[in-house]
Amino acid sequence: MKQLITITLTILFSFASYGQDPVLFETDWYLHELNIEDETIFPPEGNTTSMNFTEEPQILGDSDFNGMTLHICNEFWGDVNFVDNSQYISMGAMQTLEECSLDELNQLEITYRLYFLQSDETYTTEVIYLGNSTTLYIYDNEGNYALYGNEQLSTQANNLSSVFIYPNPVTDRLYIQNFEQEFTSAFIYSLSGSKINIQIENNTLNVSNLTQGVYFLSLTTANGKKAINKFIKK
Repeated sequence: MKQLITITLTILFSFASYGQDPVLFETDWYLHELNIEDETIFPPEGNTTSMNFTEEPQILGDSDFNGMTLHICNEFWGDVNFVDNSQYISMGAMQTLEECSLDELNQLEITYRLYFLQSDETYTTEVIYLGNSTTLYIYDNEGNYALYGNEQLSTQANNLSSVFIYPNPVTDRLYIQNFEQEFTSAFIYSLSGSKINIQIENNTLNVSNLTQGVYFLSLTTANGKKAINKFIKK
């Protein structure tokens, strides 16, 4: 029999009242990475960490609440209530108490709970459409984030963890610092999902023609490794 423990976590959503993007509720979200204090953490190879937001509450049955389920090593389920169209706080949750088979998986679960399942904390969601893919960012108040996609992460070997872009915010030239390889192609996506072709030379981009706002930079190396970074054009 699975053991259960009640924890307090905060994930606020209110689909009917605040007009959240329906994709939040219609998509199975797969964790691609955590970014904690500028360190990137990937799920262990072969693990599928997934999350769903549900229109129906999971515990209390309050019609004003929505629900959420999360699978890392253990299962989490709880009630959530949106405060606006992007921010949320949690109404509490239950979890199983299974022992993780991998130390890496156990550490991932501890880190996720520490940064993204804290009681009475406000979190912000952002759904981004990048070509045929959809991504979900969940931010805490310190700028740390969990990055989810609508497809499972294929392999860590295809993702780069040591990519930094600067300055950010940027006015004209955006520089890419990558300790592994030089990038051969780059695309920029706006928050609305519009794709912008851009030339990359010596890991440098000229973004002076972009209007002010938030963008996502998708980078690919010659051997197919990828990275996605968010930046602000001022």
